[in-house]
Amino acid sequence: MWSPINSLAGLFKGHISVCILLIIALVTRLPFLSISLDEVDSGNFYNALKYGYDIANFRPHAPGYPLYVFLGWLLNYLVRDYLICLTLLSAILGSFSVLPFHLILKQIVGYKVAFCGSLLFLANPLYWAFSETALADVPAVFLGTLSVWLMHKGMTDRNYYMAACFVTGLAIGIRQANITLMLLLVLVGVYVYLDLKRTAVKQIGLGTASFVLGIALWFIPAVLIGTAGVYEYVEVISRQWSSVVSVSDASNLESPWILNLLYRIERFFLAYHLLYSWTGSDSKSAVTILLIAPWLFGFLTFLSTFRVKDRSHLFIMVWILLSLYPILSIHFLPRYGLPYLPAFMIASILGFQHVFLHERDFRRGLEVGGFCILATVLMLYVIKHQPPVDTFEVTPPLTNLYVCLLLLLSVVTVVICRWRRRTRHVDIIKTGEGVAWCSLTSPNIFRLRLFLIVLFMMVLPYGILGIGHVSVAHNTSSPSQKLVSLVETNYNGKVVTFCWDNQTHSLFEASDSSMIRLLGQNESQDLYESYQAGGTLLMSDRCQWLEDLNEHLNVTEVASFKGKSLLWDKVPAITLYEAKDPQSY
Repeated sequence: MWSPINSLAGLFKGHISVCILLIIALVTRLPFLSISLDEVDSGNFYNALKYGYDIANFRPHAPGYPLYVFLGWLLNYLVRDYLICLTLLSAILGSFSVLPFHLILKQIVGYKVAFCGSLLFLANPLYWAFSETALADVPAVFLGTLSVWLMHKGMTDRNYYMAACFVTGLAIGIRQANITLMLLLVLVGVYVYLDLKRTAVKQIGLGTASFVLGIALWFIPAVLIGTAGVYEYVEVISRQWSSVVSVSDASNLESPWILNLLYRIERFFLAYHLLYSWTGSDSKSAVTILLIAPWLFGFLTFLSTFRVKDRSHLFIMVWILLSLYPILSIHFLPRYGLPYLPAFMIASILGFQHVFLHERDFRRGLEVGGFCILATVLMLYVIKHQPPVDTFEVTPPLTNLYVCLLLLLSVVTVVICRWRRRTRHVDIIKTGEGVAWCSLTSPNIFRLRLFLIVLFMMVLPYGILGIGHVSVAHNTSSPSQKLVSLVETNYNGKVVTFCWDNQTHSLFEASDSSMIRLLGQNESQDLYESYQAGGTLLMSDRCQWLEDLNEHLNVTEVASFKGKSLLWDKVPAITLYEAKDPQSY
């Protein structure tokens, strides 16, 4: 008689948790929308809404992000403001991202731990900051995490597998870097094949058709609307890839290539998952060390207790390894690691849970905890003493040999921990010895409560840091936007030519008050002709012709703008210069 009531209560309790998380997400995001176009990419998305979808003309830049732009079009019918439309899209989808994250975590660790972990996900400073900007990264996290949740359920349920295939196809359309999710989908397909056996081929075939359908829904409109056809679409993507991506991939590392490759993987991995994610910078202060230490310990504990035969463990590990794609394929930018943040968080929480709840033998638990603390300390020294990871970094800077030795020692410590844990487990099975330091009743409940309190306490510092980051972009315009506004206010567009650079051109195109001519990216001669015609020549310190122009023309500094926000990492500071023909005075 009580079973249906208990089931209903459990369902209601789960829904209450989800509703609370969603309300918290919306309340912490909607009031802090960015008030400016934060970088060139956000300007490209803005112009795609304002002037029309044209990939060849950077509206937006290739590969086009079609689903993101199409969703922006739909929302624009209600909002009627291109900037608010795009930032609102990030805030709403960023808020809804907590739902699939919570559901994945709930399946693995239970709803109480999942609720606390979801609060930490919402408080993450990097994810919170990019939930306020006109960029496709956070919406991509939403669809990507949704598809991952469906995949995780799909390992044992064919209907979820079908949905996962379709949503994964859509997820690639909102940000094409989500194509790495195909590898995770293949892993799920293997599990489906092993479970269904006779009907597996049919099920996988239907899943493949669903995946193709999900891709077709955005690919065909992108090609037909954004370009003149498939040939031009491929040409535009190839041009973008060769000029932006391939020039900064791992094949361009300097000698010694192998060492620099390993060092790049280590630096980028730690920066994506720890430093920028939980601190907002690569500074090496005491506060930074304190903020990243728990997550580093949790992840190293996960590695020490990782079990290949555990489907959830293997699933999460493959998801984390997908972050090798941005690490190896392109220069460093903090937001490139956002799609893999949920996987790293889940792995770390699994590590926390093992220490607090799963290790029932005192001596074995002491060994695991001790080895992981030692590995954490060694890795923290590596982080503290290696050079900061810079935006657009390709080849890592030189570092001291002792840093590499500390890194090697931390890896060896984790390996020893895994070996000792395995041998200790075998000894307990053979001899029946072992000192249990908890039971399945009240002491275990105490440890669970202690674990939940620790997770709740962790939310506070990251939440405070996150509010600080989002408040900056909500109350102040980006440095690039300030430069554009100054030009619009103080110069007559009819007699001004701007030497556009790759971080301001889309912001000038998005402006309404002046028709500034943008020249100089390919040929400096056009700039000289404009100057000789009596016009005013403007340029930023990012103009590739600045040094040459400064040698031949009367170049003077007009203004300089600086700002501290995660959203302005591409252009944290920018300076405006002008060159005016003396005869025009």
